[in-house]
Amino acid sequence: MGRLIQLFARGDSFHFSLYDDTIPEAQLDINISVGLEMRKLLSDGKLLDTGREILCPVVAIQGNDDLRGPVDTIRGPLTQVIENLRLIRLEKCGHYPWFERRARDYFFSILHEELPKELSME
Repeated sequence: MGRLIQLFARGDSFHFSLYDDTIPEAQLDINISVGLEMRKLLSDGKLLDTGREILCPVVAIQGNDDLRGPVDTIRGPLTQVIENLRLIRLEKCGHYPWFERRARDYFFSILHEELPKELSME
């Protein structure tokens, strides 16, 4: 099953790199669980309604080559429901930036830069 999931991940990627499930950013079981919940919210039409409840600033990071949801298709609906949204595009990147050879380091540098600001109690 793990091999099949890797093949799907390759199809959703610009330049896929093998991953190690023992590191937190690559725990496939968590990724699958979140993905299944997102699909349910999308099919129920509840995902955008949930977005209206978000009051904090949101930084969305997405690959320009993500076939599951092109950046311009995603941005429109999100900007209608999330007041403080900033979208960062990753060049030459598909659906899984943490597995992309060309985008991985930049993706994690964005996380390291953005997360402390959002988690700060100042």
